[in-house]
Amino acid sequence: MAFRMIAFFGLLGLILFVSACGCKEDEFGEQMVIEVPVSTYPVKDTFRVGDTLWVDLLFPKAFSVKDANGKIVL
Repeated sequence: MAFRMIAFFGLLGLILFVSACGCKEDEFGEQMVIEVPVSTYPVKDTFRVGDTLWVDLLFPKAFSVKDANGKIVL
């Protein structure tokens, strides 16, 4: 019984190891900078302590990647 379990898990580990070798490299590299459009209101040159600042983030379905010729679709 113990031999069967060892053989089963050994075969399972071998299958997982071999199937993991077929991964392709990411086209954007290991790190990337995603540009997200941000708007702030009110539009001022300077702010004082206590001023209210509104931040508006609009996340599109396709992000453009800085310094790359592609987009990431979510």
